[in-house]
Amino acid sequence: MAFSNEIIESNKTSLILQRLNEKVWRQTEHNTLMSRYNNVIVEVWKDGDTFEYDLYYVGGDSTSIDGGYANNLTEAKRAAAALLARKYVE
Repeated sequence: MAFSNEIIESNKTSLILQRLNEKVWRQTEHNTLMSRYNNVIVEVWKDGDTFEYDLYYVGGDSTSIDGGYANNLTEAKRAAAALLARKYVE
């Protein structure tokens, strides 16, 4: 059932976002906000009229593994959590 899968996905996203918020978003020297979920760093920043987000593996070469755009900061944080839930967290 698609409806059941959507609820599970939403719950997973909410739990990941809660964990990112608990770790506290800290401002970096590059004027971005950064938090961490296990071995993935999540970074968000304002770029003109939009917000961008990127995910990085810890201990790697700091190459972005995924990312995207959002209309505001809250949406960018949630979109990053949703991306983590879909692709990188079992």
